[in-house]
Amino acid sequence: YDSLLVHPDLSLDDSRFGQAVQVNDWNQTIVGAPGQGTLDGAVYVFNRESNGSLIQIQILTPSVADGQFGATLEANGEFLVIGAPDETGFQGKSYLYKRESNGSYSSWEEHAPQSPQTGDSFGWAVAMDGSSMVVASLQRDNAGSGKVSYYQKNPDDTWSYVSAFASDDNQSGDEFGHDLDLSGNYLIVGAPMADPDGNNSGAAYIFELNGSSWGQVAKLQPAGLSVDDKFGYSVAVSGNLAFVGAVNGDSAISNTGGVYVFEKTQSGWTEVAKINPPSLVADQLFASNLEVNDDLLMVGAPQQGEDGFGYIYRADGNSSSW
Repeated sequence: YDSLLVHPDLSLDDSRFGQAVQVNDWNQTIVGAPGQGTLDGAVYVFNRESNGSLIQIQILTPSVADGQFGATLEANGEFLVIGAPDETGFQGKSYLYKRESNGSYSSWEEHAPQSPQTGDSFGWAVAMDGSSMVVASLQRDNAGSGKVSYYQKNPDDTWSYVSAFASDDNQSGDEFGHDLDLSGNYLIVGAPMADPDGNNSGAAYIFELNGSSWGQVAKLQPAGLSVDDKFGYSVAVSGNLAFVGAVNGDSAISNTGGVYVFEKTQSGWTEVAKINPPSLVADQLFASNLEVNDDLLMVGAPQQGEDGFGYIYRADGNSSSW
């Protein structure tokens, strides 16, 4: 469809409507506005009409002020999880909603970090797939090393906390959990402030679910990283393919940004491609966000041009050509 979305009547110019966007399996568009209501936040739900237009049907709002509710969100099946990482002195919280038969969402559960601490930023990133849900606490433990909490869906559709974990080599300031994504039994987590190839060169990790435990199976290490590339700023995974954004990565020009593609083979997760932006301009924030759906990869570049660009890629016959 080609359609024009006019944003709703917001109370502030800096509502940041569109910071997080999802399209669910009912073809509804769900949009976060974490700055709405002086940083209280809100989430808007739109139905897509037969002519392609979007009609607002619901606004979800938090019960607690100043949490930046809607900074992150993920829809999977009938569930919607929304992050509010600034709630209660930046401890953070995640809100879980369940879809009704009429397409609207009703409050289902709320989750806070175990033994919450000021500054955890729980809810900075969220992901769901099937019966698994993960929530990142960006600043949890060891001065910003980061941690991920895992929840499992029960037969009665309630969700139970199972464990929290980090990478095997997690260090202070890594920001493990800056972005994460789930696909079946695979979880990818970015740590863009890690220092394997110089300060803030970045890292990303693959975990595999074994029973009820996530075990690290790979640390992704592409060739040519350098200081401040921030590899792991954005991540996505789909089946045997993983994508990692380096928002300050270099091409023929410094700081253009780039996306690294990895494929799971018999020898492990192997780098198979690097996607550079079509326009080699510095500081466009290419790969600031990634989304993968079947064989399509979407890449954001919010500082390219006047209003930002979004690019859609498809594998050209194999995983090494996009």
